[in-house]
Amino acid sequence: TDLSPPERNETILSSDEVSLRAYEIRLIFIDALRFEYNEQSKKGEIDGREGLIHHLLVQSTDFATDAANRGEPLNDWETLFIAEQKYLHFTFGRAIQTLFSPYLVLKKFEGDDRGRSREYRRLRRDVHLALAFICAHQHVQARIKKEFVGKDPGADSLAAYNVILRESNNEIKKAEKVLESSEENDVRVIISHLLCIILLNKRARHIEGLSAVGFLTNRDAHHYLEEIERALDHLRRCSSASHGEMSQEDKNDSLRRFVASIDSSVPANDGSLVREE
Repeated sequence: TDLSPPERNETILSSDEVSLRAYEIRLIFIDALRFEYNEQSKKGEIDGREGLIHHLLVQSTDFATDAANRGEPLNDWETLFIAEQKYLHFTFGRAIQTLFSPYLVLKKFEGDDRGRSREYRRLRRDVHLALAFICAHQHVQARIKKEFVGKDPGADSLAAYNVILRESNNEIKKAEKVLESSEENDVRVIISHLLCIILLNKRARHIEGLSAVGFLTNRDAHHYLEEIERALDHLRRCSSASHGEMSQEDKNDSLRRFVASIDSSVPANDGSLVREE
C-alpha cells in the first residue's frame, strides 16, 4: 500500500527531485536485496548445495544496479535471467552442466525418475528462485517502510518511496507468475520439500554446534549428519507428495541413541563439558 504524503496544499513536487530521490532509494533497495539473499543462504533458506540459485540472485542485483545507474526502473526479475544467460554462455557454467548433468541424472540417488529428470529439476530451481525473490522483496519493503512510518521525510521522499514500492510489487507479480503458471501440485510438493530442506539444514547446524562444545562425539555427530545428507539427497530428487512415515521402532532407536550421546557428556568442575570414558 502506498504511503500517503503529508498535506501538499503548499508543496509543489518537482519531478526532478522525486526522480533523484527514487534513484537513491532504488539503489538502497537493491543493496538490501543483496543482503537478504546472503542472509537466506546463511540461514539455510536457500539450499547451500545448490549454489547456482544464490549466485544468480546475487548476480541479478549487480545487473539491477547497472540498470538503475542508467536511469531504468527496478527490473531485477529480468536481470535474474540475464545473470543466468551470462552464467551459461560466458563462464564455465555451460561446460560444467554439460559435463556433470548426465552424471547427476544417472547416479543412483534416492528419489524417483521424474524428480531426477532435467525438466523437474528446472521447475524446482525456478520455484526456489521465485520464492527467495518474493521473500527478499517483501522483507526489504518492510524494512524501508520503517524509515518512513512515523517520520516526516518530506513529500518528495514519500513520493519516491511509493515509486519504488510499485516497481517492487510489479517485480513480485512477475515472480508469482512462475508459481501460478506451474502445476499446482508440483509447486505444493516443491515448497513442502524446501521447508523440509530448511529444517534439515538447521538441524545439521545444531548438531555441528553440539559436537563443537562436546555434547556429541565426532562419531555420533558424523552419524547424524550422514542421515541428514541422505534425506537431503532424497528431497532434492523427489517429486512425490507422500513418503510414508518412519517406523516407531526406528523413531525409538534414533531417539535412544541421541539421548545416550547427550547423557554420556558430564560437566567438569570448571563448568565445561567432558566425555565420560
